[in-house]
Amino acid sequence: MGVTTGCVADNHPLPTSGSVEFLLDSAPLYARFNDDLPRQEPFEKRAQVRLVTAGAADRGAYVDLQINPPNALVLLPDPNEGEETSCEQLPGVFRCTAQEDGIANFVVRSESDLAADDIDITVVGRTERGQVTVLPAGLPEDASNFSLIVQGLEGRRVNADYDKLACSRSPESNPSKWTNPRVRAARLSVTPPPNNRNVVVNAPAIVQSLSSEVFVTRNEDCSGERTNSLVVQFGLEDSGNDPDSPDAGSTGTFYFCFSDQGDDDVRLAFSSGAKSGTLDPIRVEPEPVLLRVETTQSTLQTDDLPPIAVVNIAAFDFENTRVPMTVDIRSTNLDVLRPTVSSAVLPDEGEVDQQIFVTLDQPGTATIQVFPELKTDPRCDSQPITVTVPPAPMN
Repeated sequence: MGVTTGCVADNHPLPTSGSVEFLLDSAPLYARFNDDLPRQEPFEKRAQVRLVTAGAADRGAYVDLQINPPNALVLLPDPNEGEETSCEQLPGVFRCTAQEDGIANFVVRSESDLAADDIDITVVGRTERGQVTVLPAGLPEDASNFSLIVQGLEGRRVNADYDKLACSRSPESNPSKWTNPRVRAARLSVTPPPNNRNVVVNAPAIVQSLSSEVFVTRNEDCSGERTNSLVVQFGLEDSGNDPDSPDAGSTGTFYFCFSDQGDDDVRLAFSSGAKSGTLDPIRVEPEPVLLRVETTQSTLQTDDLPPIAVVNIAAFDFENTRVPMTVDIRSTNLDVLRPTVSSAVLPDEGEVDQQIFVTLDQPGTATIQVFPELKTDPRCDSQPITVTVPPAPMN
């Protein structure tokens, strides 16, 4: 009898009459977004099972645990137990063995991008189960004020810079629509849940341009590959991962790059976990590259009846298509030529050139100067226009 008893192993399967209790809090975990980004926490938590037989802790009893659906979670030994862990990964099974108090400790970790409300930890061959919720990586539902902040918008518009505008161009010198595009810095902002501010740290978000004439990038000079979708994270660059920092609810800076083509209805979208939004439509003005000032009359006489058309003006884009723009109009000598308007809106595609009319006062020479509205550069001049006194009639 003594020999037989000594050969009985301490560890044994939990009897059918025994019970399994999962000690598992209800706090959700966050799924992995991708392998390249720091993880949003919590993505793992400690859990326990209590094994009881005949109303008492069953030391040495063991059960095998599995995940349903498979691969939705990973079960790991509890590192706090040191080398002698109560749960271990064996070939094909994850086995938990009760300690003296009937408890076995393990860790539940989300290692995939799968999110679900009802991922089960089941006991092989038994009905008991624990349940874990895994949320999509990103902002939780109780985060608030999720918004996209784009700097440098002027009344929901991106105005032309006129930095490529010239008074004359050869076809070879025309730039492409992506040569030095207009750039606007942006960031995402959110108010973290008041009872869990650190949940936004490392939360990923996706920023999208829904226009082919706008791309988003991390590069301030808009260099590199153009993309309409960019992944950013909260609470990294500005906060130093400090959840108590006022910047923990902000992403680092990224940039929108607007082509010279322009677009009347640019839409920018953003999403993160349970949150999403779309910025109000933005109008992006086309970028003119040519401001043509054509002199139609270079010699006038003081007795010509005003108003007199002296120049035609039009602006063109990189495809040599007329684009509307507002210009300021001046004369180098108002005593000689006085334009009837101080500004004009140049024609759109399919329209004729804008004519500029003048009135005459005294003889002399003057030039009509044309500038982009409220700018002094570039300046495009007409040819000199000379006003003479008509010859006296012969007797």
